[in-house]
Amino acid sequence: MTDPAPAQPIDPLSGPVGTLLDEWRAMALKAAGRHSTACDRYAHLDSLYGIGSTVLTAVVGSTIFVTLQKTASETIRIIAGLVAATAAVASGIQTAAKYSQLSERYRQASRHYASVARRIDEVLADPPAPSQIATVLDQLRKSLDEVGALAPNVPPRIWKAGPDELHRISFPSHHDAVRDEEGGTSNES
Repeated sequence: MTDPAPAQPIDPLSGPVGTLLDEWRAMALKAAGRHSTACDRYAHLDSLYGIGSTVLTAVVGSTIFVTLQKTASETIRIIAGLVAATAAVASGIQTAAKYSQLSERYRQASRHYASVARRIDEVLADPPAPSQIATVLDQLRKSLDEVGALAPNVPPRIWKAGPDELHRISFPSHHDAVRDEEGGTSNES
């Protein structure tokens, strides 16, 4: 009499549960990447308006100083007035748009989505006991719901961009290394 073959352990993450986790992971990674791209974009805009308004204000200040020293031509006064107005508009846009705050909100959302994706990776690598799957799925769903409720909406142009298009709408950043690895053109030696 031969011993029966030992029963193969059943993978608790096969079938619909595994498919759901894969979909959640892909969505979390996409959201993390898109929020990170939006973060870079708004941080760049904040710098652009901040530096621009500072430079223009310095030019106006210098022009006014020259005007006080001697009588300036009407052309110089008109140019100084236009530069002052442009500096005021740039400063107003930077203040009203709150790009730095928006950038930080995108950064936090990106980090939270990446954290959820890492948690899903842990679950896929070391599946919970079958009796714990419902609890783990509920925790992951709640985490995704929380970040989705708090995160600012990513502009459609960024969200809809394919992987090959992201470099056209974002600015050079710490994400270039990841993008280079995916494309196989890493700059590392």
